[in-house]
Amino acid sequence: MNIIYRFLSAALFAIILNSFALGDPKENPKAGLSSKIGNGDLKPEIQQSGSSQNSHSTPTNHHHHRSTSGNREPHTVGPDHCNNKHDINCSELDGECIDCNFNEKCIYGENVTVECRKKAKVVCKEDEPFKREMVCQYCYQTPLYQQICNGAQNCNSIQAPQHMLKHNCTVIPSVICLGKRRFNRMMPCNWKNGYRWSTAFILSVTLGGFGADRFYLGRWQEGIGKLFSFGGIGLWTIIDIVLIGVRYLGPADGSLYVD
Repeated sequence: MNIIYRFLSAALFAIILNSFALGDPKENPKAGLSSKIGNGDLKPEIQQSGSSQNSHSTPTNHHHHRSTSGNREPHTVGPDHCNNKHDINCSELDGECIDCNFNEKCIYGENVTVECRKKAKVVCKEDEPFKREMVCQYCYQTPLYQQICNGAQNCNSIQAPQHMLKHNCTVIPSVICLGKRRFNRMMPCNWKNGYRWSTAFILSVTLGGFGADRFYLGRWQEGIGKLFSFGGIGLWTIIDIVLIGVRYLGPADGSLYVD
């Protein structure tokens, strides 16, 4: 009877913890959240060529300045982003909605002024050419906080060394840059699936002897073994508290903690 009771307890833990495993859908990339990940020094896999208004040459490398538009909040680029702009002056449109005449000989990183017009299908007020300020750089050269990248999921984020995977990236609508706004970039596997470190650690401290922490992290076989061994007679419980506390032990699917 004691074995049956423990088996039923394990099943109950599995059902309860499964409801927590996905976490907040707003933080779950499988729910449609585009993650911005990686290191700012990483290079794109392929340098994209310029648009019809640009040459294929890279702006001269001189020094770096951040764009004034970099302080804006990044947001997802939708297909209708440039629609319904009837009440906005054309000069106030985002970079996604305008075409500009770029000077390919500008010095990389410098602030330059370019002449722009709205795109053909965009409707806005005062449809005349206007001038905008931008940083001389191709879109793939923009800092990561000005990009939205997604693509790598279901890979092992805690593997050493980290694997570099292809991500599909686009610059946020407010940024004006040379070349294609959508490009591929090689970045490390760095995805999240809703698992919280704080939840795993609390479960390890309070219910670790019953394998609750292992169940929560999706490690079902280890959780059952921990349950029936009384937490490894306490030794396994202590080891897991340390491993989760230093973030060495993570979710079984290879994702990172969200906190």
